[in-house]
Amino acid sequence: MIYTFDLFFLILISGCFYLPTLASSMGYQDTSEFVDTSFALGISHPAGFPAYNLIAKAITFLPLGSIAFRVNLLYTLLACMTLVVIYLSAIEITKEDECQLPMA
Repeated sequence: MIYTFDLFFLILISGCFYLPTLASSMGYQDTSEFVDTSFALGISHPAGFPAYNLIAKAITFLPLGSIAFRVNLLYTLLACMTLVVIYLSAIEITKEDECQLPMA
């Protein structure tokens, strides 16, 4: 059973916290490197992160703000999706019919 009402509010509430604090420009350290490599489809430091760069490149085509804002918007979307996965995992783990603690 998927809790669509709960998931909707989870995404809405977390998005309301993430969006006002979203960086509209490049920060320091890895942020500027990831924005640059995702826009130019370059290679980040040794791990490379090819899937992330391809997804971020697709996000850069959105007609919203600067390139850095668009890539940071991807961070927000991925953070909301992570919360959904954690929520669904917690629901699955704590099912009453399958959750049995071993007796000592």
